Amino acid sequence: MADLDTPVSSLPSRPLEMEQALAQLEDSGRFEAIIHSERTIEIEEQFVYVYDLVFITEGSVSAVVYIEDDETWYRVFKEDRSDTELTDAYDAAREIRDEESLFERHSLTIEEAVFTEDTPSKKETSGYEKGDSFECPVCGDTHTVKFEEDELMKDHSTDVSQLYVECPEARNDELIIEFQARTPS
Repeated sequence: MADLDTPVSSLPSRPLEMEQALAQLEDSGRFEAIIHSERTIEIEEQFVYVYDLVFITEGSVSAVVYIEDDETWYRVFKEDRSDTELTDAYDAAREIRDEESLFERHSLTIEEAVFTEDTPSKKETSGYEKGDSFECPVCGDTHTVKFEEDELMKDHSTDVSQLYVECPEARNDELIIEFQARTPS
C-alpha cells in the first residue's frame, strides 16, 4: 500500500511546470527517464503543471505525487530498478489518487520508457529506414522497421508519420523509433 510518509524535499512546494522544470530535471543527468501522467496535468495561462511523476535512474524507479493541501511532493514508491516493474510505480500513484487511468498511455517496461525518452523527433533522425533491422532494447529480438505515413499531414510542418517496429513487450505492441519521420522521397 502506497502512503504519504516520505516527503521529497528536493522538489519545490508546488506542482512542476512541465516545460521548464522537467527540462531542468532531465538536464541534471540524474535520470534516464522522467514520466508524467497526462491525467493530472493542469493548464494555467501559458503554463502546464504536472502532479504525478515516475523517475527512472540507473539504479532505481520512484513514483512521486504532489498533494496540494500539504504543498508537498511525496515519494509513494521506490524500488531497485532490477527488482521492479514500471507498472508497480504507476500503481502506487494510482492508489494515492484513486484514479486507475493514471499513466495509461505510457510505457509498460523500464526499457521501453528509457528508449522512448531518447526517441528522435523531427529535428534529428534515428538513422533507420523502412525495412531496416532493429535490435530491440525492450524485448531483445530483431524487428523489421516499418513506416506509417499520415496522409493528411505528410506535407505539413507537423507531420506525424513515424518509424516503428512491432514489439510484443511494448504498449500496443508497437515501439516508435522516430516520431515525425520524414516521408521517404
